[in-house]
Amino acid sequence: MLFTGMRFEGSTIGIAFTATICETPKSAVGLVYDGGEELDRLISTTAHELGHIFGMDHDDTETCLCEGEPSGVCVMNATLGNPAPKTLSSCSVATLRTNIAGDLGRCLDNEPGKTITDPACGNGIQEEGEACDCGSATECIDPCCNATSCQLVAGAECRAGPCCEINCRFKTYGSVCRPLKNDCDIEEYCTGHHSECPGDFFLQDLTSCKSNNSYCYSGVCQTRDGQCQYHFGTNDAIDECYTLLNTRGSESGHCGFDGTQYKPCLERNAFCGQLQCEDGGILQTTAGDHKRTRLPSSSFICNSVTTTAGSDEISPGLVRDGTKCGDERVCLYAECVNVTSVDIPPCPVDSINVKVCSGRGRCNNDNQCSCSVGYTGSVCAAVVGAEHHSRVNGGIIAAAVIGTVVMVFIIVIIAVFIIYLVLHSKSLSFSTAEKRLYSASMEIPDLDGPEL
Repeated sequence: MLFTGMRFEGSTIGIAFTATICETPKSAVGLVYDGGEELDRLISTTAHELGHIFGMDHDDTETCLCEGEPSGVCVMNATLGNPAPKTLSSCSVATLRTNIAGDLGRCLDNEPGKTITDPACGNGIQEEGEACDCGSATECIDPCCNATSCQLVAGAECRAGPCCEINCRFKTYGSVCRPLKNDCDIEEYCTGHHSECPGDFFLQDLTSCKSNNSYCYSGVCQTRDGQCQYHFGTNDAIDECYTLLNTRGSESGHCGFDGTQYKPCLERNAFCGQLQCEDGGILQTTAGDHKRTRLPSSSFICNSVTTTAGSDEISPGLVRDGTKCGDERVCLYAECVNVTSVDIPPCPVDSINVKVCSGRGRCNNDNQCSCSVGYTGSVCAAVVGAEHHSRVNGGIIAAAVIGTVVMVFIIVIIAVFIIYLVLHSKSLSFSTAEKRLYSASMEIPDLDGPEL
């Protein structure tokens, strides 16, 4: 959050991009006016703008309720109450839970690696030079961590994490630690030598999805049907809702809101403006309100998301960036642009077959290769060594290798022994063999003697 002593136009005291906590290249940032007034008002405004960043929109005062607020309004009310509200409404809480569990939570799994304070053993934060930090000696209940030294106890490889077993050993290489969330996600698995799951990646922007009918963008296969399902539980509207309404520049159709008025779409950008959905659904998000508009040429009703006081928002009802708007064309900032004009770095390719990630991995949102299990390297050309596969149940046990070596050793010993017997038997004299056979015939008189 950024704070400024300069006033905004009108009565606005804060502004933020909506639902941008994980968006790139947009910024998850809010701007709040600090006029040196009451601290509780500043805190409430900051919470309000943070709510926008996490995907919350202004409360519907009739359906979105919160208890115990003297002013009668909640944090995400369009105007600041007096006294300043401290509670999120039921609608805001529901939206936050849905968003964190869904697409907006995709970037929140990566644990920060740095702190703003000086490293100190016993503060409960694992920092540089520490193998673990379970708090003070009186607080620590971790059997894998030495609270005094912030190092692992003898015999332990790890103390916690999705790739650490309860016996303080690493999980086997290739064990899935972060399953696929959707068809634009990348499955992450344990490395066999670290307790944490690798970074949370998804497919590179503009990777094809939905049988090449859509594009991945910000980790989601962006479709207008999917966005309408999210808001209303219905599907995308007919084309006329876009071509007729979005070119008007009104509440029922536009290409953005500049704080004072709606901007009409150019005809080529109509499918990247206001999202238009089939009628019949119920607004499932707290994105302000919704507008039902009947087309003049038919009885079809176009349903769209609107905002009641959107001067501090960036039109949450627009078609999302990355949505296909034509052949080889995609929505970006409410414009329908050619995919070749979008600045996305090329993926790594192998020098021999000129295949992306050697055909053994997928290009991720960091424009690097996320290799399939069994392969490694910048282009996934190298086969993972045996040391990665040798961890079973968290222990470093090369069971297959050891078993094979032992078996081969036993076979060699048996073979040598047999060869020795054969060679030794040939060295026996003929008469000795005859005596043995004759002696045998004497012991069993009913049998004929050996033929010589």
